[in-house]
Amino acid sequence: MDKYRVIAPYLNHEESLKNITEESGFPKRTLYHWINQHRQSGLKGLVRKM
Repeated sequence: MDKYRVIAPYLNHEESLKNITEESGFPKRTLYHWINQHRQSGLKGLVRKM
């Protein structure tokens, strides 16, 4: 759920990806990856594979 909490404002059109990048400290590339995983598979796409 931590990944979702980071990208949720972007997904809900509440905040820009640039602002989230600056506030969270995660690279934009990582955030794009999480967003794509979420769009493809929902929350289970954000679960770490072991």
